[in-house]
Amino acid sequence: MIKLDSRLKAIIDNVSDNAYVADVGCDHGKVIVELLLSKKAYKGIAIDKSIDSLEKTKTLAQLNNVEDKIKCFCSDGLLDITSDVDTIIIAGMGAFEIINIISKRRLNAKYILTPHQDTPKLRQYLLENGYSIDKDYIVKSNGKLYTIIVAKSGVNIYNRRWIYLGANVPRSNHFQEYLQKRSEFINKICVNTKKLSNDLAKELEEIKLMQEVKVKDIIKVIETFAPLSLQGDFDNSGF
Repeated sequence: MIKLDSRLKAIIDNVSDNAYVADVGCDHGKVIVELLLSKKAYKGIAIDKSIDSLEKTKTLAQLNNVEDKIKCFCSDGLLDITSDVDTIIIAGMGAFEIINIISKRRLNAKYILTPHQDTPKLRQYLLENGYSIDKDYIVKSNGKLYTIIVAKSGVNIYNRRWIYLGANVPRSNHFQEYLQKRSEFINKICVNTKKLSNDLAKELEEIKLMQEVKVKDIIKVIETFAPLSLQGDFDNSGF
């Protein structure tokens, strides 16, 4: 077993059994080697533009006796891989770099993406280019919060709030913390620059709306222990 942090474990959890996986920006190869060791993947491809990272991946694969199941490519994209790859992992990059990679070649695969910044731009690109976002949630690893997005070819509808903040599917216990930290980050930018970009202003607006306690939310809590079905003719329920 390879020692992994919570972010890398979340990535692995989203890989289906018996997968053929390409890990783009594989770094030291921990994810792809662990997928092979756990037999979630039956073979894999490690891609990185750093020769040093690929050598470390090869060494890790040899130490764990899975080197015969991994092909390594020194590249910054998907052009070298075969079309039968069914899962593509792209982690540890900004949204624009991820967009640049997936826009150059489209594959009929599951995409597991963890952008480090400009996440709304990635969601927007996916939705406008025929991808369905099936999962979009927050994980916490070593004190930091990360977005996990799982997408594939298809269509689904995101409202403006989901584009900026994520749909929180499956539900994450760290979502409220994420909203708070994003709010603090954007407000700090506002203090320093006196003016926010249009996108950051819209994101902050959505965060404030999310954090408001609404009357309907209070009613929902009350009705969990005092449902309207128990209301008598003499009861004066409601506001």
